[in-house]
Amino acid sequence: MKKHSFLITFTLLLCLTFLSYSYQKENYENVTKPHVNIESKNLGKINNIDFCKTYENPCLVITSIKYEDYTPYSYLYLLDLETEQITEINKYKSHKYLSDFLTFDSFSSDDIVTAYEDGIVKTEVKYDEDGSINFDSQELDIFKFEDTDSVDFKNGALFFSSKNDNLIYKQILHNDFFSSFTNDNAPKHQTFYRNPNYIVNVNSLDGCLSYTKVNKDRLDLYRMYYSGEYVDKFNAPLIKNVVNAKGIHNGYGFIGMNVNSESNLDIFMIRNQSENQDNYKIDTINYNTDMFGSVPSIDSLTFNEDYTLVYTSYDKSHKGKIKSIGYNKGIKTVLEDENLYGPIRIEDYKINDKKIKSIMYFTYENGSTKINICDINGNKIKSISL
Repeated sequence: MKKHSFLITFTLLLCLTFLSYSYQKENYENVTKPHVNIESKNLGKINNIDFCKTYENPCLVITSIKYEDYTPYSYLYLLDLETEQITEINKYKSHKYLSDFLTFDSFSSDDIVTAYEDGIVKTEVKYDEDGSINFDSQELDIFKFEDTDSVDFKNGALFFSSKNDNLIYKQILHNDFFSSFTNDNAPKHQTFYRNPNYIVNVNSLDGCLSYTKVNKDRLDLYRMYYSGEYVDKFNAPLIKNVVNAKGIHNGYGFIGMNVNSESNLDIFMIRNQSENQDNYKIDTINYNTDMFGSVPSIDSLTFNEDYTLVYTSYDKSHKGKIKSIGYNKGIKTVLEDENLYGPIRIEDYKINDKKIKSIMYFTYENGSTKINICDINGNKIKSISL
């Protein structure tokens, strides 16, 4: 009888564990992040577009994939916003999970940073006197990078993770500006057992990393220093139930959205990654998705205490809005568009000798995607089809 009771109890616990795991998996894996997926005859399958943050000329950086003899190659392009001329600036073998990874190492250099099959690629664009574009490229092999599915790189500090293990990998590729003011004796290559879901942001100013981790039926955001020491007491999560998070414009903090107790989305911004951080709850929006099932998007401009945030929101029929908020400024609606979808970007650019906060957003209509650029008041500057 005891044996039967033990067997029944064991089977019940096993079923409960499986159901709990299934529920947990269903909740956080069903979240689709805003993304770009455009089929272009000339450029291939476009998977990311951003403002080029390291040059004065108003332009976009585009990443795409083309196949050659069944082998995927990643391409990097610049699109001049004044002439709409597109220039190919790099080509390399695609990483199997990170072909859309795109960031900028603008503090220590003028590099565009992407991923290839064995590591990261740093591409520096140079303009000749006649206005023609040249580039220098450097491929950096990274140990155990081939299975990476989450990464961030800022000022020489590379952090990445893989779903194949429960580790966060750190590699310091070169000393950054702030290292001369600190006594960081931590090793340049380390691994940390944190069981992460994805890397959110590398903050080189505070020597701090933010990442997400699955807890029961939700995704929570945690922080640690480069050394592996916890930032928050008892390694408690800083923000619970995260659906979308990313670094702010200069990387010295992060922004995102999390589900509140009323099942809506709170917009948050963390500007200081010390224990006594500034935790700004910016706004609350309805938890709806775009027409392709992606959660709302968010982006930022920051300089000292000044900031501008832009973010999307949707109603139940997936009609979209772009909203903005700034330092000592209220929330306002920039524009409404029933065809709005995907990621949103913001950047400061000089257009006609005036510095204008430019917003890039995507619309989908009649089977075609358009890249749109407007100012902070919703006045359209440019609309491009690729």
